[in-house]
Amino acid sequence: MQSISRLMLWHRLRSLSPIGLTTPQLLVHTRTCMAFFSSSSLLQSGHNRWSKIRHDKGRNDANKGVEFSRLSQDICTAVKGGGPGPDNLRLSAALVAAKKAGMSKEKMEAAVKRGQGVSASGAALESVQIECMGPGSVAMIIECQTDNKLGCLARVKLILRKYGATVTPTSYLFTRRGIIRLSTGDNSYDTLLESSIEIDGTEDINEIEPEEKGSKVGVEVTTDPAKTVAVADGLKSRLSGVEILRSSIGWVPNGETLVSVDDEKASEGLIKLINALEEMSDVSEVYTNIK
Repeated sequence: MQSISRLMLWHRLRSLSPIGLTTPQLLVHTRTCMAFFSSSSLLQSGHNRWSKIRHDKGRNDANKGVEFSRLSQDICTAVKGGGPGPDNLRLSAALVAAKKAGMSKEKMEAAVKRGQGVSASGAALESVQIECMGPGSVAMIIECQTDNKLGCLARVKLILRKYGATVTPTSYLFTRRGIIRLSTGDNSYDTLLESSIEIDGTEDINEIEPEEKGSKVGVEVTTDPAKTVAVADGLKSRLSGVEILRSSIGWVPNGETLVSVDDEKASEGLIKLINALEEMSDVSEVYTNIK
């Protein structure tokens, strides 16, 4: 039926064609007119649909990249805190979460190696530290572990410029301290406070927001850097149910240098900057002097 209709339309258009056209010109005129009677859907509609699919896929891929980066960091931290062995319960939980999220075995193995201080290729990782002043006059220290020092510096500085941060010395606003994060189990905060004060090397103890939704409020203990391991072991031996989530040497802001970010635009920019830095696989820690 469609071929008959097209044939009838062909003859009709020939009869209406301008007088004096040669045969080739007549063919061009007829085909051009028939194009206007096409019943196919507009190309622009299909283009818009593909554009939407492409952007949705890009957004989903970006979200998955952020999640994988966070999971890799969890694996890395777990290895640093308890080693790569099967008795490391925090590492086991991190690997299960990564597998559930669809992370490949190769990426999980690379994260474990990074926790041991080597890259996926087996090359030793170098420590890189960048100090800067971020939005809202917030002092920042960024610590990285990388097998490509120059490339890492270039990528970090590019992110800093993008979000309005300036590279400048800031470590004088911080003090190097041992940092222990733990879950209290069935122990109250007061009980933990009393026990930690009795352990030599403990300097401060504070409640912190849980790292995972639905978890109990955690505790962060600040120690003399040389006695971090001793304090962690002392807490575990004195209190049943206490789990060491993270134990490391890091930067703690000096009390008199703490700042508040009241400007909404500056606060939003700072959050975007920190998120962008934490998405980098080379970045291991980001310290700030926010209250």
